[in-house]
Amino acid sequence: MSFNDTTAAEFANPALTSVHVETQQMGRASVKVMKDLLDDDEAGTYKVTFPTKLVYRESCPKA
Repeated sequence: MSFNDTTAAEFANPALTSVHVETQQMGRASVKVMKDLLDDDEAGTYKVTFPTKLVYRESCPKA
């Protein structure tokens, strides 16, 4: 099992089941949060969630 659904997981033997996350979306959100914090000294706490998807491969076939 792997996290982030890398190419290595797909081509491992056996191919690894993986959790796919949208890293580009995470990067854009982190830049926005950082900018907001720099622009506003009173900025509060942030909670940001992103969708994930389980990608089944040979290492863990669907039940």
